[in-house]
Amino acid sequence: MATDRSRVRGLILSALALALVIVPLFYWRLDFLHGATDATGRAARLLFFERFYLDFVLFLLVGIFLVNGPWWLRIFGYAWWLQFVAGYALQWMSVRIGGEFVSILAVDNINHLSLLVNLGSITGVIVIAAVVLGGIWFIECLHRARLSWRPLIATAMVLLGLGLAVQFHAAWVPARVLAATEELDGHQDNRMGRRSPIESFYRVLFDDPTEDACLIGPAELAAADRYGISLALRERYPLTRDEIYRSEPPYQPESPTDQPNVIVLFAEGISARTLDAYDAMAPGLTPNIDDFSRHAMRVDNYYNHTYATYRGLHGQLCSLFPTRGGTGGWQTHFGDIRTTGYLCLNHMFSEAGYHTAFLDTHRRDAAYVDEMMEMLGFDRVYTAEDVMPLYIEGEPLRPDAMSDNQLFDGLVAMLEEGAFSSGDDPFFLALYNLETHAWQDVAVDGARFDDGGHPILNAIHNYDRAFGRFWGWFRESDYFDNTVVILTADHAHYPDAGFVGLMEGQEDYRPFFVDRIPFMVYRPGGGLPQSYDAARATSLDFAPSIAHLLGLENRANPFLGRSIFEPESLSRPGGLAAAGDRFYLVDREGLHPYRWEEEQVPEEAEAVSCVIRTTRQLEAHDRIWPRNED
Repeated sequence: MATDRSRVRGLILSALALALVIVPLFYWRLDFLHGATDATGRAARLLFFERFYLDFVLFLLVGIFLVNGPWWLRIFGYAWWLQFVAGYALQWMSVRIGGEFVSILAVDNINHLSLLVNLGSITGVIVIAAVVLGGIWFIECLHRARLSWRPLIATAMVLLGLGLAVQFHAAWVPARVLAATEELDGHQDNRMGRRSPIESFYRVLFDDPTEDACLIGPAELAAADRYGISLALRERYPLTRDEIYRSEPPYQPESPTDQPNVIVLFAEGISARTLDAYDAMAPGLTPNIDDFSRHAMRVDNYYNHTYATYRGLHGQLCSLFPTRGGTGGWQTHFGDIRTTGYLCLNHMFSEAGYHTAFLDTHRRDAAYVDEMMEMLGFDRVYTAEDVMPLYIEGEPLRPDAMSDNQLFDGLVAMLEEGAFSSGDDPFFLALYNLETHAWQDVAVDGARFDDGGHPILNAIHNYDRAFGRFWGWFRESDYFDNTVVILTADHAHYPDAGFVGLMEGQEDYRPFFVDRIPFMVYRPGGGLPQSYDAARATSLDFAPSIAHLLGLENRANPFLGRSIFEPESLSRPGGLAAAGDRFYLVDREGLHPYRWEEEQVPEEAEAVSCVIRTTRQLEAHDRIWPRNED
């Protein structure tokens, strides 16, 4: 350097100090990288973060010219410093909490940011502010001098050389180190990938899934067929097929009920492995759901096909991979969303003469689940304001929603009053709760599990108690003989640090947002087996499976899924799941996650991902189903 007090030197020292703190934090958090004791392993760990180093070099290349300029350029330089510090710090907090960079899930659920407002997150914001202000003070007060052009260019050339060395590392890094790095990249517990924190932010915020194109050819069509998806791309509505099911409705009741009412309970973020009826993870955690399972058919080996809530509910009711989630979709762009034609489960019940309703636990303006359900064609959508105080006393106990106990108490009161019926017509009701959301503990009316020390166990146990209040009343009511009750989930539990810690010792668990979810069906009249193996199907199959089981009209439809009760479903390679830039295959060997931009994706997986992306484009261009037509 030409001077020891140049602003360029101050910026470089500040950035190096930051890197020496935050990069080791990423190393420390990624447990799957630990254990490398030989030189090859240590070098592979360093090389795994190559994009971090490129970010750092790019930041310095731009920053040294900005901070070396007049005051107005330095303002841009300090804004550049802010985004660099904030980007890395926020990504670190995301990795600490959920094991991955900020994802499309986090953006979708930004309206639930209040769930993460705690002492730790507030402290994090204060630390970020202190680092940014400290860096600015260090540069402005202790390094006031400017570099002349010659040393400035020399500094830039050194940084550029470092960047090129990292970018083209394959030319000089030993092959054994490259191989070890690829092995780390493909590790089963790696949810970060090798994008840099800043690059990951950019892609999540600005990538448009509706522009995610790929070429459909014979290989892709063959893959679609193997997984039960029909594609006729030359047609106006390429997903249309002639029938929902091919075999007769299974397990006919011994005492048939003509057009029974149907209630579907979509539990927020509950994995099957947390329920006593599936796995005794914590015996006594869910005794009421366990009792329900003894009167119902329990479906095993059944996974969620997408996430989070908006996609989960929409995707199950309409059997597709929805393009839109919450923020950036229903939550923030509701008024701009293009009207799209869908055929969903509620439409089929309407055609069968049912009154359809959706009961959303949210306050009216806290989320857009109610608006989404109205757009999907439910006859009536209820929110917290419609339930309280008309059916139960008081106000919602959460700032954004009713507590689970309030929700189920309201459900019982509304059933007692016949609120969901329309004359003599049967009803189809879907219900969604919130209190089992990740990072959430129970409200003041909640039941805690054991010593109450684990919020996740508390939330699940409290949901079970709230469900039990409904189930106990239901068994003694007239509805027991004329109403189907289905318990499932909008998606699996998010793999936050607390939940992953609970899963220690479960060999089949992998820390991804796709997992086994509950699917239980009580039907009056009997005839259902105690359990049914879905053979690794996903909730993409929910709508056609319910239509098949209950014998709804076997009509033309655009469903991507197939009934799990079809004999041919057992011969499929497995199930499909997708959200954002990730997709998953579920087969006999377990769950296989992939990223669409990975260089080494198996041919089968690449073909399937192309099919899924194509269905999203069809939705974005209103080519799912004719609007206002049969």
